[in-house]
Amino acid sequence: MENNKNLIYTIRKNEEGMSIKQFLLSIDVSPSYAIRLRNLNQVHKNNEVQPLWTPLKAGDIITINPYLLRPSTIEPISMNLNILYEDRDFIAIEKPYDVPTHPTIRHLKDTVANGVAAYFEKNDWLPM
Repeated sequence: MENNKNLIYTIRKNEEGMSIKQFLLSIDVSPSYAIRLRNLNQVHKNNEVQPLWTPLKAGDIITINPYLLRPSTIEPISMNLNILYEDRDFIAIEKPYDVPTHPTIRHLKDTVANGVAAYFEKNDWLPM
């Protein structure tokens, strides 16, 4: 469930006994991203920062702020994007086969990520 920027989960009976980290992995948060969220105090159990190994009980509330507040290193470059769907949390685009997805050494400014960054900037989306 979403509330403003935070994702809020209520622990169910079948999730009881999991650690916070196991729960995050079960909702498809990568291990490295879970660590980054923890290091930035962006994961709370019942409104308190807890170690990732803390066990969960049914009814516990896990709150995650997945928006790591740091500037993007992707330079916004305007390009034509074929947007298939968008809402305030999600955007789906048709990616041309010959356009790289994200910047690399050979492609710093001609990627879909550059175009999406420009689109976000133009339309006042939250920073990634």
